[in-house]
Amino acid sequence: MTPVPVVTLWPLDEGSEPAFRRIDGLPAAVHPWPLDADNLRDAAVLAGRLDDADGLTPMPILRIDTTRHARLDPAIHSPRPSEIVFPASARLLAGLIADAVRVGVAVGALIRTNEDPATRGQLLHEVGDHLRRAGFVVAFAVEGWQLYDEALLRVS
Repeated sequence: MTPVPVVTLWPLDEGSEPAFRRIDGLPAAVHPWPLDADNLRDAAVLAGRLDDADGLTPMPILRIDTTRHARLDPAIHSPRPSEIVFPASARLLAGLIADAVRVGVAVGALIRTNEDPATRGQLLHEVGDHLRRAGFVVAFAVEGWQLYDEALLRVS
Protein backbone atom coordinates (compact mmCIF):
# COMPACT_ATOMS: atom_id res chain seq x y z
CA MET A 1 0.00 0.00 0.00
CA THR A 2 1.35 3.43 -0.96
CA PRO A 3 1.84 5.78 2.01
CA VAL A 4 -0.24 8.96 2.04
CA PRO A 5 1.99 11.95 1.24
CA VAL A 6 2.42 14.53 3.99
CA VAL A 7 2.34 18.18 2.90
CA THR A 8 3.66 20.79 5.32
CA LEU A 9 2.43 24.39 5.10
CA TRP A 10 3.77 27.55 6.73
CA PRO A 11 2.41 31.11 6.51
CA LEU A 12 4.78 34.02 5.86
CA ASP A 13 4.32 37.74 6.36
CA GLU A 14 4.93 39.90 3.33
CA GLY A 15 8.24 41.29 4.60
CA SER A 16 9.67 38.20 6.28
CA GLU A 17 12.70 36.17 5.21
CA PRO A 18 12.10 32.57 6.25
CA ALA A 19 14.80 30.39 7.72
CA PHE A 20 14.77 27.20 9.77
CA ARG A 21 16.53 26.61 13.07
CA ARG A 22 17.16 23.19 14.57
CA ILE A 23 15.48 22.73 17.95
CA ASP A 24 17.97 21.23 20.40
CA GLY A 25 17.01 17.91 21.89
CA LEU A 26 14.33 17.04 19.34
CA PRO A 27 14.93 14.32 16.76
CA ALA A 28 15.02 15.31 13.11
CA ALA A 29 15.21 13.09 10.04
CA VAL A 30 14.89 15.87 7.48
CA HIS A 31 16.22 19.35 6.85
CA PRO A 32 13.67 21.89 5.49
CA TRP A 33 15.06 23.52 2.35
CA PRO A 34 13.16 26.44 0.74
CA LEU A 35 13.55 26.37 -3.04
CA ASP A 36 14.52 29.75 -4.49
CA ALA A 37 12.63 29.39 -7.78
CA ASP A 38 9.92 31.38 -9.51
CA ASN A 39 8.45 28.41 -11.40
CA LEU A 40 7.97 24.66 -10.93
CA ARG A 41 10.52 23.72 -13.58
CA ASP A 42 13.34 25.58 -11.82
CA ALA A 43 12.10 24.28 -8.45
CA ALA A 44 12.32 20.72 -9.80
CA VAL A 45 15.91 21.29 -10.98
CA LEU A 46 16.91 22.72 -7.59
CA ALA A 47 15.15 19.91 -5.68
CA GLY A 48 16.99 17.34 -7.79
CA ARG A 49 20.33 18.83 -6.78
CA LEU A 50 19.75 18.72 -3.01
CA ASP A 51 22.03 16.41 -1.03
CA ASP A 52 21.88 15.00 2.47
CA ALA A 53 23.41 17.29 5.07
CA ASP A 54 24.64 16.02 8.45
CA GLY A 55 22.78 12.77 7.86
CA LEU A 56 19.47 14.60 7.31
CA THR A 57 17.38 14.18 4.17
CA PRO A 58 16.61 17.50 2.43
CA MET A 59 12.95 18.49 2.50
CA PRO A 60 12.28 20.71 -0.57
CA ILE A 61 9.75 23.46 0.08
CA LEU A 62 8.11 25.75 -2.48
CA ARG A 63 8.16 29.48 -1.82
CA ILE A 64 4.83 30.93 -3.00
CA ASP A 65 3.94 34.64 -3.05
CA THR A 66 0.21 35.48 -2.91
CA THR A 67 0.67 39.14 -1.89
CA ARG A 68 -0.97 42.20 -3.31
CA HIS A 69 2.35 43.14 -4.98
CA ALA A 70 2.28 39.83 -6.81
CA ARG A 71 -1.17 40.69 -8.14
CA LEU A 72 -0.29 44.25 -9.17
CA ASP A 73 3.20 43.92 -10.59
CA PRO A 74 4.76 40.47 -10.91
CA ALA A 75 7.95 42.06 -12.28
CA ILE A 76 8.48 44.16 -9.13
CA HIS A 77 12.10 43.91 -8.01
CA SER A 78 12.48 42.31 -4.61
CA PRO A 79 15.56 41.65 -2.51
CA ARG A 80 13.96 38.34 -1.51
CA PRO A 81 14.97 35.07 -3.15
CA SER A 82 12.78 33.93 -6.04
CA GLU A 83 9.26 32.80 -5.25
CA ILE A 84 6.45 31.43 -7.36
CA VAL A 85 3.97 34.26 -7.87
CA PHE A 86 0.53 32.77 -7.46
CA PRO A 87 -2.18 35.22 -6.32
CA ALA A 88 -5.08 32.78 -6.65
CA SER A 89 -7.81 31.12 -4.62
CA ALA A 90 -7.09 28.61 -1.86
CA ARG A 91 -8.36 25.81 -4.13
CA LEU A 92 -5.98 26.69 -6.97
CA LEU A 93 -3.11 27.23 -4.52
CA ALA A 94 -3.76 23.76 -3.07
CA GLY A 95 -3.75 22.37 -6.62
CA LEU A 96 -0.35 23.90 -7.35
CA ILE A 97 1.08 22.45 -4.13
CA ALA A 98 -0.54 19.04 -4.76
CA ASP A 99 0.92 18.90 -8.28
CA ALA A 100 4.40 19.75 -6.96
CA VAL A 101 4.15 17.02 -4.30
CA ARG A 102 2.82 14.40 -6.71
CA VAL A 103 5.72 14.85 -9.12
CA GLY A 104 8.32 14.96 -6.34
CA VAL A 105 9.33 18.63 -6.61
CA ALA A 106 8.44 19.58 -3.03
CA VAL A 107 6.86 18.27 0.14
CA GLY A 108 5.62 21.57 1.51
CA ALA A 109 5.13 25.27 0.90
CA LEU A 110 5.93 28.60 2.48
CA ILE A 111 2.94 30.77 1.59
CA ARG A 112 3.62 34.52 1.63
CA THR A 113 0.60 36.74 2.18
CA ASN A 114 0.04 40.32 3.28
CA GLU A 115 -3.17 39.47 5.11
CA ASP A 116 -3.76 39.95 8.83
CA PRO A 117 -3.08 36.92 11.07
CA ALA A 118 -6.74 35.79 11.14
CA THR A 119 -7.09 35.91 7.35
CA ARG A 120 -3.68 34.24 6.93
CA GLY A 121 -4.81 31.42 9.22
CA GLN A 122 -8.04 31.07 7.25
CA LEU A 123 -6.10 30.78 3.96
CA LEU A 124 -3.88 28.04 5.41
CA HIS A 125 -6.94 26.24 6.79
CA GLU A 126 -8.69 26.36 3.38
CA VAL A 127 -5.57 25.22 1.48
CA GLY A 128 -5.17 22.40 4.01
CA ASP A 129 -8.80 21.34 3.57
CA HIS A 130 -8.41 21.16 -0.21
CA LEU A 131 -5.21 19.13 0.15
CA ARG A 132 -6.89 16.70 2.56
CA ARG A 133 -9.77 16.22 0.10
CA ALA A 134 -7.15 15.43 -2.54
CA GLY A 135 -5.79 12.62 -0.35
CA PHE A 136 -2.89 14.29 1.46
CA VAL A 137 -2.05 14.51 5.15
CA VAL A 138 -1.44 18.15 6.11
CA ALA A 139 1.05 19.32 8.74
CA PHE A 140 2.00 22.79 9.93
CA ALA A 141 5.40 22.00 11.45
CA VAL A 142 8.38 19.70 11.01
CA GLU A 143 9.60 17.83 14.06
CA GLY A 144 12.93 19.16 15.24
CA TRP A 145 12.73 22.45 13.31
CA GLN A 146 11.41 25.95 13.94
CA LEU A 147 10.58 28.51 11.26
CA TYR A 148 11.77 32.02 12.08
CA ASP A 149 12.14 35.39 10.36
CA GLU A 150 15.79 35.91 9.50
CA ALA A 151 15.13 39.62 8.79
CA LEU A 152 14.15 40.17 12.42
CA LEU A 153 17.43 38.68 13.66
CA ARG A 154 19.48 41.05 11.52
CA VAL A 155 17.57 44.08 12.83
CA SER A 156 17.93 43.14 16.50
